[in-house]
Amino acid sequence: MDTVIIVGTYTKPLGHVHGKAKGIHVLRHNVKEGTLHVVASDVEGFGEGPSYLSTLRSQRSDDGATLRVALVACNEGEADLAPSTLTFAELSIPMSNHDDGSSSSVVTAVSRGVAVIGAPPTPCHVSASGQWVVAATYCGGSVSSHKVTIAEVDGHVSVSDAVCLVQQSQFSNINQSRQEAAHAHQAIFLNETTLLVCDLGADSVTTYHLDSQTGGLTCRDMFALPPGCGPRHLAVHPSKS
Repeated sequence: MDTVIIVGTYTKPLGHVHGKAKGIHVLRHNVKEGTLHVVASDVEGFGEGPSYLSTLRSQRSDDGATLRVALVACNEGEADLAPSTLTFAELSIPMSNHDDGSSSSVVTAVSRGVAVIGAPPTPCHVSASGQWVVAATYCGGSVSSHKVTIAEVDGHVSVSDAVCLVQQSQFSNINQSRQEAAHAHQAIFLNETTLLVCDLGADSVTTYHLDSQTGGLTCRDMFALPPGCGPRHLAVHPSKS
């Protein structure tokens, strides 16, 4: 059985990257054969700079021919111009090739942007778990939570504007070019109610409790890392120990 790989992109040149894509890319990976098949390139509908993506839900059709995937993307643009938004969309992805080896096009069923209310621009990481999405915003050093809703009638997935936003304020200033303020670079779920947030500007990883009913975020602990290391991303071992 093939595994679907969805690749985020930059859609315009920025200070740190020469983005020139038009949208996301969809691939299929055959684990047994070790092959990658391009299903679709430059799938539009995810707004500007859909660099980081997270899956809200995925479901195969009864015959297995199509995979329906709901995604949320953070939109990275110019820090002084771009709106601070996330975009969610649903894709219909073909899981088999035609006789000529090609695939039919990926269909973008629904697309809408949501606001990270009160945050400066450029969210740079987004994660989803259960009923909630969380986003880390680099320029503002903030973390926000967003409610995920699945319609009973047609099963469409939607994401709310930010229901809670926490402004991180500590920074080390060891490297004055990038640690002059808090820079939240990643927010991931350790479990459904615990977040880990990497802050490049503060040389720290902070844990937050997410209220599963209200989406409220409460700081629990801050773990200091070596001065100047500027943590961007972390990964949790499958054992979570």
